[in-house]
Amino acid sequence: MKAKFAIHPTQVDVINASFSPSQAEIEYYSRMVADFEKAQNQEGKAAIVFENKMVDIAAYRRAKALLSRAALFDQNQL
Repeated sequence: MKAKFAIHPTQVDVINASFSPSQAEIEYYSRMVADFEKAQNQEGKAAIVFENKMVDIAAYRRAKALLSRAALFDQNQL
C-alpha cells in the first residue's frame, strides 16, 4: 500500500510514520545501492551478492524507490 486517506489533519503524522522507511532500512538500502552501483560501474556486473542475498537490477530499482520515498518524508518533516 502506498497511500492512506485521512479524515482529520491530526492523523497525518501517524500515517506518515507508518509509511516512512525505518532508519535501519534506509541504511541497509543505501549500502546496497552503493555496492550495486560500484559493481556495475567498475566491473560491469548486472547482479551482486550483498549480505548473502542476490541483488539484481529489479532489487536495485526497488531500493532506489524506497530511498526516494524516504527523502520525500524527510523533506516533509521541515
